[in-house]
Amino acid sequence: MVKNRHLDEHAEFLKGSVRTPPLVPAVIDWSTKQADIRAVILGGSHVQPTASPDALSDLDVVVYSTRLNRYTSSDAWMSSIAPVWVYEAETADGYPQRLVIFNGGHKVDFSLRPFTLLEEEVRSQTVPGWYHRGYTVLVDKDGLAASLPPPSGRPPITRPPTASELRKLCELFWFEAYHVAKYLKREELFAAKGRHTAMIFQQLLPMLEWYEKSKHGWQYDTLHLGHHMKTWLEPEVWNELQGAFSGLQSTVSWDALETSTNLFRRVATATAKGLQYSYPSHVDQNVSRFITSLHGACVGDHLTPGGECRDGQNPSPTPDCL
Repeated sequence: MVKNRHLDEHAEFLKGSVRTPPLVPAVIDWSTKQADIRAVILGGSHVQPTASPDALSDLDVVVYSTRLNRYTSSDAWMSSIAPVWVYEAETADGYPQRLVIFNGGHKVDFSLRPFTLLEEEVRSQTVPGWYHRGYTVLVDKDGLAASLPPPSGRPPITRPPTASELRKLCELFWFEAYHVAKYLKREELFAAKGRHTAMIFQQLLPMLEWYEKSKHGWQYDTLHLGHHMKTWLEPEVWNELQGAFSGLQSTVSWDALETSTNLFRRVATATAKGLQYSYPSHVDQNVSRFITSLHGACVGDHLTPGGECRDGQNPSPTPDCL
């Protein structure tokens, strides 16, 4: 592996030698043969001092090229590294990505960036936030990447949400909760499950991250997409969160929705208070009453063949707006 002077000079952040995961030699060999590729950087868990990568951990590879179109207009280059099972083309931070699963199940996330960007990063001594967790230079044909600022070993500082951003996230959560309840009322359980799952990842997860950062500081590391959540989320909240997931049965789906809404209300209210913002309680109250009115109505398994409530239940009035 090409040595990185930053790793030698800042060994305290890496706690020893860098482990060489599968496909790294192949990536180095391939990129060395491409004249337009001037530098390659490895980031992610394999070079982060606090991470514990395993055999399933991805490689996060940044490729700096003078001809990016070679890698976006065709996928033939991938098989020059190793046989390809499947890949996905995405964009992140305005730059193309190729997420490739190679033979044997080894995954490499390629971030494709112009060489001019590397020149600017060296000139300004600024790098993407995730570089600060740790990186190593694999290829450096011009000796430029060696002049990047060394990894600090700390996560990037994120800014707190504005009052408008917090309010918008709350409104989106309750908007989705309304639809989950409506689908559950209609016994459209698969549709409800899909919408509920999206609500957890798109609204509840960001709020949980804000909640923890508002308590511990905005450099507190909540990682990405809920990874290793048990290590950074308050234990009581972690235990409660488990009840937000369920199977497709109607009863447990209603219970999961109730857990989700109660948990969101609690952490969102606390986050808003910590930031000295207002929580949109009127939105919460209106949608929560609506959900209660639907859940109280007799539906699905609680109905007898004759349309009566089992076990003497008294259905609540069902809203006419379904």
